[in-house]
Amino acid sequence: TIFKEHLAERAVLKEIIQGYEYVLHTAGHLLLKSEADPFGAIQANVVATTNVLDACLQSGVRKVVFTSSISVFGEPSYVPVDEAHPLNNRTFYGATKLFGEHTCRYYADRGLDYSIIRPYNLYGDRASPKNGAFAQVVPKWIQLILAGEPIVLYGDGSQLMDLVHVSDMAEAHALALIRRAAGGESFNIGTGISTSARELAELLVRAMGVPDHPIEYIPQDICLVKQRRCDISKARKILGYE
Repeated sequence: TIFKEHLAERAVLKEIIQGYEYVLHTAGHLLLKSEADPFGAIQANVVATTNVLDACLQSGVRKVVFTSSISVFGEPSYVPVDEAHPLNNRTFYGATKLFGEHTCRYYADRGLDYSIIRPYNLYGDRASPKNGAFAQVVPKWIQLILAGEPIVLYGDGSQLMDLVHVSDMAEAHALALIRRAAGGESFNIGTGISTSARELAELLVRAMGVPDHPIEYIPQDICLVKQRRCDISKARKILGYE
């Protein structure tokens, strides 16, 4: 594990990475943090990613798997979203992730193999409201239910998510490392199943035995994508992902 203070120091990174054959680069500012702090996002998502890739090339790493984002697609013009979907990003976060993807290709021309993973809406057993940007939905809502406070939804709660368990996402990253045909390829990783925010909230309150728990609605967030559903055909064919 490489900690965030190492990502800004190329010499330290090269020393840490030396001797490793494979690197998973998952670090970075997420969407809301990037929108609030764009210059911090440049350091975390642009400078640090360049440092990681450069250190990998200089250290003889065989392959890097870079965790990008579905934000690169922006609001989908069709669903399910495949890898050929236009890159309609309108967020600063998505711009930094696109930079990371293009920088992977730059270093590939110089001999560093890579694959790109674009995760859909992650959830998992160890998710915690303390994790900030990683806790926008499931753990945050569970905490609100336990505290007797209302779940808050944007708009009418009809925005769609593709919820994928962290164990599936970990498997996709591992498969991208070991599958030779995955070199130089990008993969959208989700389930292909859409769940609305309202439906998810209702599932959670029923599962926790409080079906009458209050749900409140507030104005739509301009950064919120209204529909998300992943086409995993490419990941299924090349990675063997399910």
